[in-house]
Amino acid sequence: MIKKPVKIIVNTTQTLSDGSTQTYNQTFEGFWYVKGDVQYFHYQENNESGLGNTQTTLKVAQNDITLIRQGEINMRHVYQLDKQFSGQYQTPYGNLGFWIETEKMDHFIGDDEARICIEYTMEMEGEKSRMNLQIKVKTISKD
Repeated sequence: MIKKPVKIIVNTTQTLSDGSTQTYNQTFEGFWYVKGDVQYFHYQENNESGLGNTQTTLKVAQNDITLIRQGEINMRHVYQLDKQFSGQYQTPYGNLGFWIETEKMDHFIGDDEARICIEYTMEMEGEKSRMNLQIKVKTISKD
């Protein structure tokens, strides 16, 4: 298995039920590797992300995308079109229950770049919001 070094740009827009919007733009360095027909993107969160010492893995398969976080924060989101998934954020301060339902999901995987777009509704602790997640991955050349 070959791990390619990559730059990962994550743009998240959250629209709350009152119509207010929050946008988060973050850049990480990580690795991209393939197992069978599944693409994996892996990176370490930083203090700016608010997730502290947490490893994030994005697993992109043909019909679903899974976001896994392990460390200070533990969670797993499974994105499948028109399907609902429930789970928990496990934090140092306690657990928060959530559910997500994916309305739109698209991805492009090239030789040196990848783009992932996911639009979903999330409800956590009774608060519902619309989420738009855009991820761009680009290999880092070894000059």
